[in-house]
Amino acid sequence: RSIYTILFSAGEYMENERNLILAYCAGLIDGDGSFFIGKENGPIRIAKGYSPSYSPNIGLSEVGRNSVDLLKNLFGGYVGKTKAYIAKDGSNRQEFFRWRLDRGNSCKECIEQLLPYLVLKKDRAQYLLNFINDHVIKENSDRLSDEELQIRENHYLKMKNFNSERLFSSDFKDRKVPSQNANNHFWSYVAGLYDSDGSFSLSRLLVKNRSTYSYYPSIVLSQIDCKSIDYVFGGFKKGIRSLNKNKCCKLKFAYRFEISCIEDITNFLTNCIPFLKLKKERAQLLLDFCNIRTHYRFTDEQHQDREQIFFKLKSHNMGSINPT
Repeated sequence: RSIYTILFSAGEYMENERNLILAYCAGLIDGDGSFFIGKENGPIRIAKGYSPSYSPNIGLSEVGRNSVDLLKNLFGGYVGKTKAYIAKDGSNRQEFFRWRLDRGNSCKECIEQLLPYLVLKKDRAQYLLNFINDHVIKENSDRLSDEELQIRENHYLKMKNFNSERLFSSDFKDRKVPSQNANNHFWSYVAGLYDSDGSFSLSRLLVKNRSTYSYYPSIVLSQIDCKSIDYVFGGFKKGIRSLNKNKCCKLKFAYRFEISCIEDITNFLTNCIPFLKLKKERAQLLLDFCNIRTHYRFTDEQHQDREQIFFKLKSHNMGSINPT
């Protein structure tokens, strides 16, 4: 099946629809994707006198496989699966799927198509593209010079350290960001980003002296770099940005963007849902919740509807995106 069949209904596709697909894929990769240089220097290569192999790679890891299949259908590559396991710290890790593209020409074509739409990882994508253009690698070729090997090793280390080079932005929550044109390409990118790294949730609290729950809807994006959050905020212009401690991150902090006002959530979801693929159902549940409104008191039927949505959304968020 083609990528177009997966993302949109069947029919004729013009350039604009193709660009919407690429913007969506850029959002996915800015979320849980990676650009890196792989290094291979095993005993067989050493025994045959071959140089270490430095190869371009693009990857995406997700709990659900729809997104990795989507990228495979568009750009090629292969998909693998890692079974659920218990990590060294004792935590349970879910089964997840990996998409990998590791051939120079394929990586070059993929980057050239995604580059206009990438935000967070545009710099590393451009760096990898420059590496591909400047250092053509032939498998099992004659040994390279020591000077050339050092150049490739430096590129390998530079790509490896991209994530650790991010800067701490103490003024993140208050600083001004460039305004973005919130058109369909913007929302398609945002959909890919939130399908990958975002969450749509409801929390509830039983208030003292009341027999019913109070519910609190929320849309959250949390990332280790602030570029994509600044981009989303620049287009949507609502929500709260914050800098939070995060034990799971290497640098122990993460940037967070949250929308919690019902009117703002309704506006965000109305624009974003048409482009969501993986989390469309849970986003629609949250929108349905926000549309249950009253000027006085909720009826018993409305209370029941809100409670049902709460449990449905909780079930979605606790399970896999693509349960099998």
